[in-house]
Amino acid sequence: MEAELTKSNKSLRRNHHLDRKADLLINHSPSGDPNTLFTTQETAKWLRTSTQWLEIGRCKNYGPPFVQLGPLSIRYRKADVVKWLEQRLYHSTREYGR
Repeated sequence: MEAELTKSNKSLRRNHHLDRKADLLINHSPSGDPNTLFTTQETAKWLRTSTQWLEIGRCKNYGPPFVQLGPLSIRYRKADVVKWLEQRLYHSTREYGR
């Protein structure tokens, strides 16, 4: 099942500035427990994107995985965001945009 998720994530990739900065964002991830939960605002600040981008991504099935704690309570687990960023790493510019 994890292979299916990875395959679907790759097919849903969008060309975004995060693709080019994934390694930098991983290296500058907030310190602490990998199970730490971040709010949408905290995650947007970490990823250097807008909260709206994350909110739209939740509806359109792109962006990092999230946890819904309640109807209006969304959190992002640090380990999930790092894993999502790692899937966006490229070894050459030819790979980018596939």
